[in-house]
Amino acid sequence: MEGVSWFFTQSGSQLFSDPMNAADLVEKGAELLFKMFQVLRNHLQNIATNGNINVIVREKAASAAKKARPFPKLHYLRHHCAEFIRKNGWWGIASEQAIESYHAVFNKLELRFRNVRDRKLQIERMMRHHFLLNYLHDRGFND
Repeated sequence: MEGVSWFFTQSGSQLFSDPMNAADLVEKGAELLFKMFQVLRNHLQNIATNGNINVIVREKAASAAKKARPFPKLHYLRHHCAEFIRKNGWWGIASEQAIESYHAVFNKLELRFRNVRDRKLQIERMMRHHFLLNYLHDRGFND
């Protein structure tokens, strides 16, 4: 089987996917994201200046979403960023810090739920936990 290797351990032989294939996929994904963010960055000024969403940005984001799974940052950039820029005239600090703070929380939650083998179930539980944290932060404990 291509991309699968046998590893011998003290507890017996184990079958694992080849880590180099995973590294190649991560590298290709990073290149794709870099290209997407270049296009979005190049058109942000145009969006703020003209007051309308550039058609090229939407097309590039849509084609990128078809090639890769959409993630929260891409959703934010595609659906909410242009409106925010039009309304406030800036993007600055709001662009990365809030998103990266969510990313840090999700990284911690991923460690917490690492014992769940099914990836979809793991993500579902992470989302439920995150929703609960947001609800408690917004509403408090007394509601």
